[in-house]
Amino acid sequence: MSMRPLYTVQQVREAEAPLLAAQETPDELMRKAAHQVALAARQMLGGTFGRILVLAGSGGNGGDALYAATELKVASLEAVLMGGRVHQPALAAFEAAGGVVVEKPLGEYSLVIDGITGIGGTGALRDWAAGILAEVDAPILSVDIPSGVDADTGATHGAHVRAQRTITFSGLRYAHAFSSACGEVQVADIGLDFPPAKAFLWNALQDSIPLQLEPRESDDKYSGGVVGICAGSEQYPGAGVLCASAAVHATPSMVRFIGTSVPMPEIVPHPSVWEAGRVQAWVYGPGRGDADELAELLGRPEPLLIDATGLTVLAKNPELREQLKQRQAATVLTPHVGEFVQLVEGFKLPVNLENWVVSAEQLAAHTGTTVLLKGRRTVITNAQDPTNIVDLGSSWAATPGSGDVLSGLAGAWLATPYLAEFGSVKLITLAAMIHGQAAEMAARTAYGYAPTSASLILDAIRPATARVCGFAG
Repeated sequence: MSMRPLYTVQQVREAEAPLLAAQETPDELMRKAAHQVALAARQMLGGTFGRILVLAGSGGNGGDALYAATELKVASLEAVLMGGRVHQPALAAFEAAGGVVVEKPLGEYSLVIDGITGIGGTGALRDWAAGILAEVDAPILSVDIPSGVDADTGATHGAHVRAQRTITFSGLRYAHAFSSACGEVQVADIGLDFPPAKAFLWNALQDSIPLQLEPRESDDKYSGGVVGICAGSEQYPGAGVLCASAAVHATPSMVRFIGTSVPMPEIVPHPSVWEAGRVQAWVYGPGRGDADELAELLGRPEPLLIDATGLTVLAKNPELREQLKQRQAATVLTPHVGEFVQLVEGFKLPVNLENWVVSAEQLAAHTGTTVLLKGRRTVITNAQDPTNIVDLGSSWAATPGSGDVLSGLAGAWLATPYLAEFGSVKLITLAAMIHGQAAEMAARTAYGYAPTSASLILDAIRPATARVCGFAG
């Protein structure tokens, strides 16, 4: 498995245009898509000879759904027309196949095909449409995008379809990366030719980035990179322990820790950032928020990852914000949503939490940084290279201290020579995938899944690294 490209509505329309212009028979492209919908419907039916309900809107997806139903050999075909108009050739084919138009759902169905709105649909379903949908208790197959879900963002604004499966054509839309309403997403090739993608979807539990993990024969404790961890405080000592310990588990890199206590025997302590030895990358901020320390690190030439309290200090301090913008070395910001809003407002950028990709790219472009916006679907961007969205594959990482673990893990990778080889976006993507895999592993027990903790995620970093990095080393 590997990264999957994501496409906007505009890119889909542009890819469809030459195929529509070259059609030799009416609805040729629509029928090709409908055939794939029918195949997906048969898979969901699993041989059931039941009743099918089509919810057909006025656009192309309604036509896809109606044409698809004509290929199904079932007990009965019914359709509710959900728009002010309908694709007439598709409706005629549906009725010729024995399909019946009804005003509302009647009884029980084996499958519902959702063709209410297409990728161009915006906003929630209307009340009457939501009412019709509420009367149906059956698995739903959505065509392209579940109706009521924004195709470019995955955002919803009220009533929408929650599909068991969504079938889309020739490539994923952004909503497939962000919206759980899509259910299982299936991509069927109908010949659309897309331009190079500007964003890619990764799955932490399925995808891999094979690497040679064993140090080379000539390597020593310094050559793999040295990471400096400036985290934790008297008030939040655990943040420093989790962050620094994660760095030890992440790579062979040497770990320096700024503080009076030593979280692990492998870690080298230093009383201050000014007294630390050679470092290839820094992590600042988990449980720590001294403006002078952050100013010192912003002025240094090493890569720097800023997280947690460090982001709050940055958001509130105009001098530090300006220093960040002037900085030449690689800088990674790893906010959760609340911290992200603070940063965006601090830099006086528009807040748009419906479109995580655009918002993260704007912050990255404005600050010259790489932004990792944390969530079940984590966005990683530097506004120059293609943006990556990492589906963590589970939500077990939503536990206190998990972000501190990610900071130490990612910071250790920043200190390695892989930063020059991969670039910041791919390298931080790797760290996010390992973190997501570790969270899922940490939740496993002999009896099934159970609540986990940051310490257990920390302990799972090594096997997660082996899984994500494949069998290359």
